[in-house]
Amino acid sequence: MRKMAFLAVAVVLMVGLAAGCGGNGDTDSETENGGTAPAEGQQWAAFAFDQDVSPSAGGSGTVESFTIEETLSEAGQVRKFQIEGVYEGKVTAQIQMTKMETDLSTFQTSESTVSTPVECYQVKHRVTVLRDDTGEEHPDWADITVWIPTGDIETSTQYYWIYPKASYIDSDGNSGEWSYYLTDEMQDEVENPPAGKRVMYAPYTEGDFYGYDEWALLGLYGWGYYWFHPFAEGGPQYLEENDWSFGGFSYSSHAVTRTVGDYTFDAWEVSVGWSGGGEAGGYSAVFSADLPMPIYLKVGQSGGDGAGDYQYEYELTDIVLE
Repeated sequence: MRKMAFLAVAVVLMVGLAAGCGGNGDTDSETENGGTAPAEGQQWAAFAFDQDVSPSAGGSGTVESFTIEETLSEAGQVRKFQIEGVYEGKVTAQIQMTKMETDLSTFQTSESTVSTPVECYQVKHRVTVLRDDTGEEHPDWADITVWIPTGDIETSTQYYWIYPKASYIDSDGNSGEWSYYLTDEMQDEVENPPAGKRVMYAPYTEGDFYGYDEWALLGLYGWGYYWFHPFAEGGPQYLEENDWSFGGFSYSSHAVTRTVGDYTFDAWEVSVGWSGGGEAGGYSAVFSADLPMPIYLKVGQSGGDGAGDYQYEYELTDIVLE
């Protein structure tokens, strides 16, 4: 994690510099395959599942379903998941939290459950394990449903990736629920509690949450946003042609075309890397501006004795629009 933290610092530096190396114009360029690239100056419609998607071939519509494969390689051990997702619509979800209030005179703590209504995209995922070199046992399948805010996701939920609520059920009979959403009012109550009181909020949990989400949804709803949110709508960076290096850092952004299932997308491939002291790391992704999830994502680091080598790879292998 220390190396990943250093990479995060490098990423902040490079994205800031890259933002100053290009404009946000609206010009066409040519893709690596000789086609017409999407207009520059675009931004990514991150996780906006209700937005109309317009591929260059195959027809347009909103996302109905999708399939991704995710591979995590750490210290020579590989985990690989297949995730079949279905967008179930826009709903108002009740996001529960556990509130803990302590009386500082008696140190007695009371707990209660509070809830906040939040408009969300509801997305269900069927997860299966294709490979696991760790030897852990797994159910035949697990269904994980997540709720993603339709509004600003730059909230406390980002600490737990970008969804404030998830439910779980698997073929072995395990089931559970998890939720966490700290509003501004709750944060103010924590920082300015009533006299003689201490207030804390913790995630609400119920039943058995097997933990698939920690790995299986890590790229789609974690790093997919964590590393690339500057390119999301409203962010400081744009999807446009760029290519530079500085010291041990490099950055590039180029127009490409990618085929997923029956659709062809005009897209952008963004890559960032660093090297030094016998170590190297970086990340890359492919985005089509109006597609709510990345087409491809890769994050990794290597060096030293190899014990800390780490690589995560995600690929959108199929999608259906309606």
